[in-house]
Amino acid sequence: MATMTMATKNVDRAAREERRLQVEAEQRRLDTVVEGKRNAARAGRLAAERANRVAEAIANGSTVTFMLKDDEMVYRVLVSMAHEDQVARQAARTVVIALAHLLSAIEYEALTAAQVNGVGPNVAQRLALILDGDSGRLCTRFGVVVAEMKKSA
Repeated sequence: MATMTMATKNVDRAAREERRLQVEAEQRRLDTVVEGKRNAARAGRLAAERANRVAEAIANGSTVTFMLKDDEMVYRVLVSMAHEDQVARQAARTVVIALAHLLSAIEYEALTAAQVNGVGPNVAQRLALILDGDSGRLCTRFGVVVAEMKKSA
């Protein structure tokens, strides 16, 4: 009878141990689910904070304004240097460099034309060449370039 009682106790002990292991495994699974939900909420919060920082940087970002004067027209080109997309920022830098070169070339040509009583440079055509180039079109697609023309007073 003693061996029967010992066997029953051993079976009961093994059953309790197996149940304890099952409970621990279930608890680990539930803990993992809870931690996953916390991490998902944290990732969502971090993404929202990042979006706010990017929006703030774009709103406060630097802009460059070029004003080119022709005999009859005034051309104003506004280039925003802040955008969340790296390609847009690179295209904006390229347009700024091209417009700076254009501005210096037009000033030189206008001074030379004035010295020899010649015709000044065609500002509209040269500006159109830059704005219709690859970087100008990229900037237009991303909305980082605003070009205006007005009659000069």
